[in-house]
Amino acid sequence: MEYGTLSHSLNFRFSTRRISGRTVIEFHGELDIAAEHDATPRLDAATALPAPRIVLDLTHAEFLDCSGLRMVERVHRRVGAQGGSLRLVCPHPRMLWLLGEAGLDRAVRPVPTLAEALAP
Repeated sequence: MEYGTLSHSLNFRFSTRRISGRTVIEFHGELDIAAEHDATPRLDAATALPAPRIVLDLTHAEFLDCSGLRMVERVHRRVGAQGGSLRLVCPHPRMLWLLGEAGLDRAVRPVPTLAEALAP
């Protein structure tokens, strides 16, 4: 069940839905500074709940820069502060390389499919 989509950028959109007790946030398009501006309030709301169980799905993302990395890091930090869990779906070798260079691959441990992220 999808319960929210928001974006002011022509090259970015995201949706939020609940699956198997987790909040799945699916990104489409470019995760850049415009996307960060659009997404941060909703990401903050999703991570403000006690013990949030979040999945960030980058399967349909086409571009990731330092602003996109900052969004992932912010969600990771906020979920941890609330005692929750974060799973990251990323099948893209170039994005995985960037996540590795930023050290986020060790903190979040990306998986290639949503099914893997939703597994118990």
